[in-house]
Amino acid sequence: MNRILFVLILLISVFLDFISKNYVVSYFANNQGAYITVIENFFNIGLTYNQGVAFGFMTSWPDSLRITALTCTSIIAFGVLLYFLLVIYKNNKLATSFLALILGGAIGNLIDRIRFGAVVDFLDVYFKEYHWPMFNLADSFICIGVFALILLPSGKSNKDKNKDKEVEN
Repeated sequence: MNRILFVLILLISVFLDFISKNYVVSYFANNQGAYITVIENFFNIGLTYNQGVAFGFMTSWPDSLRITALTCTSIIAFGVLLYFLLVIYKNNKLATSFLALILGGAIGNLIDRIRFGAVVDFLDVYFKEYHWPMFNLADSFICIGVFALILLPSGKSNKDKNKDKEVEN
């Protein structure tokens, strides 16, 4: 059941990210620089292509260095994610769901990098002069998954913790 849930959440997150980005790219194809105001003075939908990573970090790096860093970071992150999936949270449905969200978001942004050479960002949140960098659904899935895993209990029961303490003594 864990595998089915994992694959289902993974596919849904990749699909939602993909169709939302396709819609935004096609809508703004002839309206470069335009915005759709969703909530006045708080939330717009626009279009930008982010060649860097979160919050535009690495955007100014030379292409060869940025691509090498992104590739290495992606390989390491995938390895860590696999370790968490197969070892740490192997039998935890909730954690598996959060890992599926993280992987789904990563795949969604990877698809953009392959298709466009950059990640499509379109969600624009701001308040007065405080402006959050634009992001997308994949970024949201990754953040939700990471924060949820951080808040998730370790999974060790008190009995297991007591055994660990006995071994240490």
